[in-house]
Amino acid sequence: MPDILIADLMMPGMDGFEMIRRLRSNPELARMDIIVVSAIDKGEVQQHGLPSDVTIFHKPIPFHELKGFVLGRLAARQRV
Repeated sequence: MPDILIADLMMPGMDGFEMIRRLRSNPELARMDIIVVSAIDKGEVQQHGLPSDVTIFHKPIPFHELKGFVLGRLAARQRV
């Protein structure tokens, strides 16, 4: 099982909101961190709703911020 998923909300077929809802409904994936990187307006994201444990970065995002966040989450998992 993956530790972290980085996804966009705008995808062909199934949008990211639905994908995240489906992932969160799977007990085997409950511990997986989900990070969203999206250009969608913050208000629209709130309107569609995401689980509170999903971290959102709005585009454009400096790569070092995303990298730092991921490394921090992985380090926290190793301490548990």
